Amino acid sequence: MIDLNEMAEQMYDVALKREEHSPYMNSLTSVELLKHLAGEVVEASMGYGLGAEPYRKELGDILCITMLLAYKEDFDIEAMLQETLDKNTNRANRTGDKL
Repeated sequence: MIDLNEMAEQMYDVALKREEHSPYMNSLTSVELLKHLAGEVVEASMGYGLGAEPYRKELGDILCITMLLAYKEDFDIEAMLQETLDKNTNRANRTGDKL
């Protein structure tokens, strides 16, 4: 099984290299990553009607940036996802908040 936290660390290492060598990846601050994420969400919404492949690629970018943010903030990605699954399971069963 894939360790998402380990994968996020690998993504961060690649992002650091890109930051050194690319004018397109010039800041790994959390606020800049959030701005980049917002742009990718817009691109995904524009790619949605163009077929599965452009949309899939943009969703991959969104996942990658989200994992970079979690890694940078030292959040356990797998625990975050489990907490969200549990929260939504409770809501689906009408036992959580926001019924």
